[in-house]
Amino acid sequence: MDRTKMFENGHSVIVKNGNIENALRRFKNKMKAANLYMDLKKNEQYVKPSQLKKEAKNRGKRRAYFDRMKQEAKENKKVW
Repeated sequence: MDRTKMFENGHSVIVKNGNIENALRRFKNKMKAANLYMDLKKNEQYVKPSQLKKEAKNRGKRRAYFDRMKQEAKENKKVW
């Protein structure tokens, strides 16, 4: 791999003075900032498109339910 290509994506660190612990810490911070851990976790298993739609629908139902509960709580609030 060409060295310029390797550093192009920004997911690499240079080890300075043989300090691998520091380089590893910087690398982990870069990975976390780029949300690569979430992408890796999300892509661990294949999820069918129908399952993705079903999960999105359930998230919407859950959000609507909690929004409705918040609204009812505001309306039923008694002021003494």
